Amino acid sequence: MQINMDHPIPTAPAATLSPAKTRADGCPGHASNEFEALTLTAASLLSPAGGEGSVFKDCCTLWSQVFAKPGRTPGTVAQSTRQDLQQQSEAQEEEWHVILKKKKGTAGSHGPGDGGEPPRRAVAAARSFLRTVRDGSGVQRVVLGLAHVASDPAERGKGLGVAVVKLAARRVDDSGGRIGVAL
Repeated sequence: MQINMDHPIPTAPAATLSPAKTRADGCPGHASNEFEALTLTAASLLSPAGGEGSVFKDCCTLWSQVFAKPGRTPGTVAQSTRQDLQQQSEAQEEEWHVILKKKKGTAGSHGPGDGGEPPRRAVAAARSFLRTVRDGSGVQRVVLGLAHVASDPAERGKGLGVAVVKLAARRVDDSGGRIGVAL
């Protein structure tokens, strides 16, 4: 299934695990679609429910697979990510942008599904955060940083990586000029 990228990607409000707003055009978030898009704040990820939730674990598993190296496991990625989130300043305003794939025969809500597995899993994810940089004329500017952009190798070719980058880029559009982009 290809994702239509001609339309903005709908997203659930930050810090929520509820399904994204529905659309009838086949973008992630449509109730009958196999994919769901959501954005989570760092604060929600560090909460007992968020930090130990299946989205956090799924993303750490995805990143350990996509960015594989000796000794990197889902557990080591989760541990270092949790430490990283705890050490960040509030000014960084980190958010995670995640595309979930609904498992066949599930309603799409989090919780135990058949066989004790969650009814959806993260198949693409990215982290975004704010950074203050000095431009060529010496002016300090707040820009969006983007990291850990990944998609499940088995799901590639469906536009999922583009979708999480677009979710992150919405922060620039929604900031009213407060956040810029630097390459």
